[in-house]
Amino acid sequence: MNRTRTFTTAIALAVTAFSVSAQECRNGV
Repeated sequence: MNRTRTFTTAIALAVTAFSVSAQECRNGV
């Protein structure tokens, strides 16, 4: 259970980071 939770959190962080990066790129252009 704990492992699944950590894995889910890691995915959430990755998605958030990707979203922020895409947003910054869009603003840069």
